[in-house]
Amino acid sequence: MMAITGTNVPFSVLVNVAILDNLNWLRWSRTKKGTKPPKPLLPGLLAKDDNKPTAFDTAEEFERRRAEILRGAKNG
Repeated sequence: MMAITGTNVPFSVLVNVAILDNLNWLRWSRTKKGTKPPKPLLPGLLAKDDNKPTAFDTAEEFERRRAEILRGAKNG
């Protein structure tokens, strides 16, 4: 299935994330509309990010990438 969808994410994970996105949107739609709707997670899983490695040769590369992700999560 991963070859068919062209992703590095298993199909079952894609389905679960799509369900989660829809549930988050439904929950938001039943609350105050003054806030922004939740950001969907599925496009982030499907996005092609060729310049970011998915495997690391050294522990330093892993730690560097981990720090980038954590900085992005704090800023976003």
